[in-house]
Amino acid sequence: MSNLASPHSIDGLQLRQMCPKDCSQVAELHQYLDDAGWSESQWLDSLENYPCSWVLADNKKIHSYICFQTTVPQAELLNLGVAPARQGQGVAFELVSAIIKLLPEYVESIFLEVRRSNIPAIGLYEKLGFKKVGERRGYYATSSGIKEDALIYKRAISL
Repeated sequence: MSNLASPHSIDGLQLRQMCPKDCSQVAELHQYLDDAGWSESQWLDSLENYPCSWVLADNKKIHSYICFQTTVPQAELLNLGVAPARQGQGVAFELVSAIIKLLPEYVESIFLEVRRSNIPAIGLYEKLGFKKVGERRGYYATSSGIKEDALIYKRAISL
């Protein structure tokens, strides 16, 4: 995995803001990664409501996506996904690190929720300096119908 070569490239992929034409491919990847993934129309709605969304892509394919909601003075990481072929290569770490620098200046802290069972994501967020600040019991639905707890993490943005 190469380091962030420029503000617009990660591991040879182009980092750019998500646009409506990306939503079909992002929805497909999200559904693959999470059986409760957002539909194309939900991604289109998210672009209208949460314009802080980016993709990592080559000329043909989106390899990763990230979506934040921002409100003064905080941001919430709503969605992050990396294509299986790119997982375990540091892409998510580089992507979140890069996007933190691109968030609006008024953002003082970032929150996120993660499934208790998502050990790789928890490790990523802790490596990025997020600290567990709470949990929500039975927050996530699963395909088996069992509810899974969400862990709430927070990271302050250095000013």
